[in-house]
Amino acid sequence: MSRLRIFRSLDEARHGFAPSAVTIGNFDGVHAGHRELMRRTVALARRLGVKPSALTFHPHPSTVVAPERVPRLLSTPDERCALMAAEGIEQVLIMPFDESISQLPPEAFFREVLAGALGAKGIVVGENFRFGHLHSGTVEDLRRLAGQAGIVAEIVPLLKRRGVKVSSSEIRRLLAEGNVSRSNRLLGRP
Repeated sequence: MSRLRIFRSLDEARHGFAPSAVTIGNFDGVHAGHRELMRRTVALARRLGVKPSALTFHPHPSTVVAPERVPRLLSTPDERCALMAAEGIEQVLIMPFDESISQLPPEAFFREVLAGALGAKGIVVGENFRFGHLHSGTVEDLRRLAGQAGIVAEIVPLLKRRGVKVSSSEIRRLLAEGNVSRSNRLLGRP
């Protein structure tokens, strides 16, 4: 596995990101569902002959769009990157989330960030993925935009463990209840 390259701005990514298969999300905790997205991203990158990559955000988008709902985070950006590297991700953009990013319509986010700065040849996201201003972009929009640009889009069903959808929110809830063993099961690690 090659050394992880971390980019901390869109401008850095524009000048150094290699063509990619990219997965997108906050990836807080890098739980079992996130790791499934990363495994599929690595596989797609191999098929396409590009770098397996991830796009994550810091600060958490809620900080800008819904400050009253900012979650307590399970992991720092650097911890996320280390966990992603362990799954085979080779480059990560930790995109600063600010008001200007929050205002981008889905089409502009796709064009400027994914197809543009990240040179995406493939995109892997969960079925609940939303993007663009007010989360107005859906997986159907992503499929359409990717198809028009000749980019492979892979939509992955949400992972369940014992009938429970694996999510950072659910892990936070379990931890708040003191249920460490169940949260570990959803994380897929201690």
